[in-house]
Amino acid sequence: MKKPANQSRKRRTVSDVESPTLTKEMFANMRPASEVLPGILEKSRIGRPPKAEDEKKQLVSLRIDKDVLAAYRSLGGGWQTKINETLRKHVPARSRFGMGKHR
Repeated sequence: MKKPANQSRKRRTVSDVESPTLTKEMFANMRPASEVLPGILEKSRIGRPPKAEDEKKQLVSLRIDKDVLAAYRSLGGGWQTKINETLRKHVPARSRFGMGKHR
């Protein structure tokens, strides 16, 4: 049997003893977490690791015909990547643009 909503979760309070008012001396003794717990913050990072500088993409503003944009958007997630792939296939003289490293 399910408990009523007001009884299913008990509110916990923190007493003043558990969290005392911080003094100027306490603030003066505080150190950044990166100093106190080295390595812990690095492990807690969420998401993808950052890309190397030569792999990063550049943000641009580009005007595209409505029907072309609609066609790519209809492909679902990753439609911007598909536009990039199409453009890459049609770049003339790749080596001239320094694009030999990529696919």
